[in-house]
Amino acid sequence: NIELTKGEIGNVYGGNNKGGSCNTTNVNVDGTATIGNIYGGGNEVNTVNTNVLLKAHTGKINNVFGGGNSANVTNAKVNILTGEYGSVFGGSNSSGSVNTSIITITDGTMTNLYGGNNAGGNTIKSTIDFKGGKSTIIYGGGEKANGGNTTINISNGEVGTIFGGGNSAGLNESRLNITGGNVTTIYGGSNTTGTVPSSYIYISTNGNIAKVYGGGNNAEVGNTNITVDKGIITDLYGGGNYAAVTGDTNIDINGGRIINNIYGGGNFGIVYGNTNLYITDVIIGGSAYAGGNGNTATVQGNTHIVVDGNTVVGTTESVAPASGSIFGGGNKAVTGTDLGNSTSTVDIVGGTIYGNVYGGANTSVINGNALVNIGLNNLSSKDGLKKTPIYIKGHIFGGGEANASASEIYDWYFISVTQGTVINIDGYDYESFKIDGSFYGGGNASSAAGDSYLNIKNYGVKGRPNKNVSIQRVKYATIENSSMILTGAVDRANDYDKEKFAISRVPLLTLKDNSELYLEAGANLLESYKSVDKDDNISSVQINDDGSVTRNVDNRIYMYEGKNLNIAKDQQVTDYGDVQGMTFFGIYNYDGNGNVNTGIYSHTVNAGDQLSWAASFDRGSYVLGKHQPNHDIKVNGFYSNYMNEDTLINEVKYIEPTPENSNFYMWFVGENVIEYNVNLVASKYSTLGSTELSFLEFSAPNTSFQILNSNANDVKEGISLVDKDQIPRIGEGTENNVFGLTMEASNSGWLTKGKTSFYTGEPSMDGLDYYVGENSNNVPTMLFYLYHSKNISEEKELGTVRLSIMAI
Repeated sequence: NIELTKGEIGNVYGGNNKGGSCNTTNVNVDGTATIGNIYGGGNEVNTVNTNVLLKAHTGKINNVFGGGNSANVTNAKVNILTGEYGSVFGGSNSSGSVNTSIITITDGTMTNLYGGNNAGGNTIKSTIDFKGGKSTIIYGGGEKANGGNTTINISNGEVGTIFGGGNSAGLNESRLNITGGNVTTIYGGSNTTGTVPSSYIYISTNGNIAKVYGGGNNAEVGNTNITVDKGIITDLYGGGNYAAVTGDTNIDINGGRIINNIYGGGNFGIVYGNTNLYITDVIIGGSAYAGGNGNTATVQGNTHIVVDGNTVVGTTESVAPASGSIFGGGNKAVTGTDLGNSTSTVDIVGGTIYGNVYGGANTSVINGNALVNIGLNNLSSKDGLKKTPIYIKGHIFGGGEANASASEIYDWYFISVTQGTVINIDGYDYESFKIDGSFYGGGNASSAAGDSYLNIKNYGVKGRPNKNVSIQRVKYATIENSSMILTGAVDRANDYDKEKFAISRVPLLTLKDNSELYLEAGANLLESYKSVDKDDNISSVQINDDGSVTRNVDNRIYMYEGKNLNIAKDQQVTDYGDVQGMTFFGIYNYDGNGNVNTGIYSHTVNAGDQLSWAASFDRGSYVLGKHQPNHDIKVNGFYSNYMNEDTLINEVKYIEPTPENSNFYMWFVGENVIEYNVNLVASKYSTLGSTELSFLEFSAPNTSFQILNSNANDVKEGISLVDKDQIPRIGEGTENNVFGLTMEASNSGWLTKGKTSFYTGEPSMDGLDYYVGENSNNVPTMLFYLYHSKNISEEKELGTVRLSIMAI
């Protein structure tokens, strides 16, 4: 037994120097003693049990060893109640094996705290209980000496950095339990070198932690495991900082708050295996990535992220999508190798996401496939998952966000997923299931190679549709037992880059099992359409002699009044797409409360029901598609409700498409009123600009039409439309806001020709003109001429003139 209270001493040994034997040693330090090194064991002689107790003293101690200098210790204990220390080791110094070391810190200040040995030897099992005080760095292992298994328990105090491993030393296994205190950075592995096959981190604290790494700083870890039940963490990584993870990463977050981002992979370190990230009941200020962060943080295996419970991603609705999203891949990091056999999987079972959901990465690539599942019913394994209301404010992407350079310029040649994407949406048995944005088979400013699938199921209720924006760039889109509205979005990569489309670049759209689709805008490159029942049988409709209807499924398409749906294989709508099966086609608008109004086309209106003129619509709509060889309009086409003008009784009829002898068909419902949009752009390179529109709707023989109205008064503020003869050749100044606009028949497609001018102010038009179509084989076109002075400056967008035209 050694007790020291004051004085200056170089080295203190609890055990022997070079000979003899010692069973148990006790070293107690109190008072004002200043000591170089304390060894619980001997110099070169083994000791069975050592006990070092450092009580209230004011002197500084450079190094404390629970073990010996170059000697073995079976069981070593270090208990620090206060004081100032350089480094504290649970094990020995230059050599020697320590079976078990236990360090207990109640208070005090130290630079380094090691569970293991210093320069040599090893500690087989070490435990650090940090209950208070301050330590710059804590190592579960040694400085340079490898160890066995370590456990670090932090319940109070302040720690700069914690390594589950050593500084330049490895371990068999590290376990970190953070239940209190304030910690800046946590690593499951070692610092510079030394492998740790398995690391385990458990966090349940009211304190703050800046960064958590399941792996090491520059040293490899085999498999990493992180569990968070409570705590405030700035950034969390399943992998290492610069170090590799040779196996898998596993993260379970069951509560707390992440201020910035979560990464299933490393910061800059590679993961050779898979990443598994489970998030529930946590608030995330930034985004959650199943992959790594930096461009070297590749995940070579598969990535998987699951979100459920009361998780919130993005703390407020004002958070930009880029800072509050879910990614199946990494940030700048690639998933998979050039073999392309990896899969990124995103499973959303519950929670609120204010940004977007991506199957892919942010500015990087998935070498393989991407799978997005939203809704518990999509998952084969449901055990332990918390199904809660789902709200996603942003969009759903099968691919990734942006291109490799993070440019805002849309680069559709950048492939964010190399094999294919699948998006499954299933709202079955959810109390609340809401998505605000669009559905994309590819990415945002990026594309996905291979096939892309969008499957929307049990989403919305008949008559009470869910409202979304659009469906874009999906090869196969299927809407099953659902009711949804698509309001439309602009795609900057389209030829018509200022036009809103509800559906864009979809080779095949399928309505299935009593689905309703409400389209507030038309389609671009919707190449084909199919209607089927729940067993994928083509839908059929039999309208009986007594007016009753027999059908195997009730699929419905509603167009906003005056809007039309083109099914075509090119953006100019000259190569028409197939229509398979029978679909109910109707019109809708919104009532004063913003609710969908389908009037006489409601699903509750049956054959023989009494109707009223108040339930009809002022403007009609149509579907345009291919006139197939031997086309049977009772097999492939549309049907609708018709009000008998004499009896006001509803009659269900097949829609007779027009024109009869063309290579396309137009299935009209309602009043034949067509709306056209003419974008006005003035350019200094011409004194006379023109816009050409094809009038497919008026291509039947001997068709006349009448202009009902226009919104010429609604062009951009400050712009005036006047008679073209009032436009001076040279305007006053370099900027001119006065223009002339006329509509004229082209040289082909018209039997009679006329001209109409449009004005701002009253009247908006100088007259109503009638045109007669020549024949159905020559689609007529109209030319809109914009007159302006010669000295106009750079190209100038004037706004859009919208025309309503009716066939008579």
